[in-house]
Amino acid sequence: YYDLRYYAGFDHLVGNTRGIVEWVARQGWPRARVHHLPNFAPDLAGAAPADRAALGVPADALFVLTMGRLHPNKGFDVLIEALAHLPDVVVAIAGEGEQRAALTALAQQRGVDGRVRFLGWRDDQARLLAACDLFVCPSRHEPLGNVVLEAWSAARPVVAASSPGPAELIAGFDRIRNHFGIGRIAQAGALAALGDADWLAHVLAETAAARARIAAIARDNGLAALPSATNFVAVDCGRDGAFARALLEALAQEGIFVRMPGVAPMDRCIRVSCGPEPEMAALAEALPRALGALC
Repeated sequence: YYDLRYYAGFDHLVGNTRGIVEWVARQGWPRARVHHLPNFAPDLAGAAPADRAALGVPADALFVLTMGRLHPNKGFDVLIEALAHLPDVVVAIAGEGEQRAALTALAQQRGVDGRVRFLGWRDDQARLLAACDLFVCPSRHEPLGNVVLEAWSAARPVVAASSPGPAELIAGFDRIRNHFGIGRIAQAGALAALGDADWLAHVLAETAAARARIAAIARDNGLAALPSATNFVAVDCGRDGAFARALLEALAQEGIFVRMPGVAPMDRCIRVSCGPEPEMAALAEALPRALGALC
């Protein structure tokens, strides 16, 4: 991370991840004099989305955004390699740096230059995040990853390579994932293997496909899927909270786990998490039976 000789005159050091704190201690700095203080991000929720057409992103494309300095550590080449496996995806890279020419050439070599937008340096990240469907942090080396915090602040789903900072940030949700009985396996699925373009492409495609599949299953059963920027889709059951809860319980009897908000009027919805196709097929079979049991 850092050459600690430059900090020899300080009494205390502060690291913005636990990983940095532990690394500093392993270098011989007294453990009692190194402290963890996490970073924060501005509140980016509620910004008006940037005009997708002005960015060159078709309305029917999956819009993937990434941001950062164009440097080898940021792994944007991995994302461009992955794009070759994702025909319905457009990637926008917001940032400038020494790799601009090399990344442009790579996109041309892989035949995806028509689906990569180099946006240059931007100061409207809130609007870009509001416009995108998914944020990707493909960094090979990322001590923290402020862009991950910013994407979460804007309520955007994040796919990240398992570099130290993003991996620690995502691992911070252990208790939330375990609270819902999902655990570490699903959490591991949120971390793309470091530098593996094929796996990154797989995660992006599976996320997009599952959200579309849930929406289609809801529509086929007379329900309405709300627009989603997360790893689940809220499905409006069309009635009140009591009906939604009864549907949740009927699905549980079918072996299908869904959630629901606890506060009106959102309690008329159920929340269905994204998953692989076999789980989506199970939902497609179970939902009409569950609805039928309530008639």
